[in-house]
Amino acid sequence: MTRHRQSDEERAVALRRALENPATPWGEVLGRLAFWPLGRGLEEATEQVEAVVERWPAATRAPTRIVLQQLLNGEIRPYLRLLRVLDLRPLWRVRDRDGLLRRIIRDGSLRELHTFRARYSDGDALLTTLVRSIRGLHTLYLGGSTVSPAGAYAIARSPAMSGLRHLSLHNNQIGDVGAEALLASPYLHGLRWLNLYRNGISHDLRDAIRSAPQWQRARLILH
Repeated sequence: MTRHRQSDEERAVALRRALENPATPWGEVLGRLAFWPLGRGLEEATEQVEAVVERWPAATRAPTRIVLQQLLNGEIRPYLRLLRVLDLRPLWRVRDRDGLLRRIIRDGSLRELHTFRARYSDGDALLTTLVRSIRGLHTLYLGGSTVSPAGAYAIARSPAMSGLRHLSLHNNQIGDVGAEALLASPYLHGLRWLNLYRNGISHDLRDAIRSAPQWQRARLILH
């Protein structure tokens, strides 16, 4: 019997058995929620998963293919709050990706992310949304998204970014002003990877970044 044809009771039993098995992969559990009919105990099922969700490492809690398809269709469902990895690159057909992110935060109750990735988006808008609403970021990848000095400043001045270990802003437009903001940030001392390739940063400022004491253990890609 397929998930589409299961009765409410059969779906509930299958989910309970999946959660009782410590070896059940994240994708299977999220898939069961994604195929759950809207409104028919979906919030309760999400709460059951939420109670044990720390079983799966944050870095593995990404959307499945069906969840990405739902997002492409503009469907915001309660289990989105369980995600810790969000990659907007497969959603390139959504023209307003910042608007989608804001809906996921507002209507999907997403408050924490381990990893966020996007490309060819409105980078400054996405960064504004992230620093205002999301905590826990470990990896931030925002390439080719016209991030300006203002976007770099938003990262540099946000306590929510203090957990960042990987920051990639390659192929953007932060220039010396944005690079200076990152260099002076009191919150980015934990970076272990910093990619500022092709951002119009001067030779002198690249040297200053290379010699910055807080990033001596970081992999730097600057030119």
